[in-house]
Amino acid sequence: MNRIILIIFICLLSLPALAHGQEFLFNWEGDSFVPGFYQGRRMPTDNSSLKMSFELIENDRLLNIKGKKVEWYVDGKLSQKGVGLQRITANQFNVSRSDIFVRVLIKNFKGGNLEKSFIIPKTIPKVIIERNFINNTISAGISIIKAWPLFFNIDDLSDLNFNWFSNNIKHSGEDVERPNVLELDIPTDNGQFSVNLNINVVNNKNISESAIKKINLTIK
Repeated sequence: MNRIILIIFICLLSLPALAHGQEFLFNWEGDSFVPGFYQGRRMPTDNSSLKMSFELIENDRLLNIKGKKVEWYVDGKLSQKGVGLQRITANQFNVSRSDIFVRVLIKNFKGGNLEKSFIIPKTIPKVIIERNFINNTISAGISIIKAWPLFFNIDDLSDLNFNWFSNNIKHSGEDVERPNVLELDIPTDNGQFSVNLNINVVNNKNISESAIKKINLTIK
């Protein structure tokens, strides 16, 4: 929640003053992969595309800019331009930046040019482990553990390679149909007091995209 508030705050700070009664509504979303239960915003990465759009409102009414020339600049370079162009998809961002700088220019709007700028944060691929370990503990026996990737540039889970390890023992490939699922069997009275669980996820189509998650669990 704090992340979303920060994003909105950054965008608002980047807005120059509008005429009285005017609002410039800007919307964006990346096209990176998220699981179905994810309810947040799809974040862009260096390798993803970014969908953007805007609406201009004056006195609670949408303004028609279909006849106006619109230019979109991304990270200082002209991305697209056209008449009434309110929606674009952009990619190939400046990899040296941790965010994306977007500038929209509407030409000859009410006797002048209207220009707005926005800062959109980028992210990197991540992986989360779906299981609630109370106080980082796990019971002996069989535990079903799922890993979910976020913000990879893939079509589905089959594009990823999941490498599971527990105490440096590899478990990858045990469930071909559900590679993101680990069926971890902890023997009773095996003399171990903890499990170091490690999941490493790699994009088969682009090995530069990867994510690692490690957790240390106490056997109870």
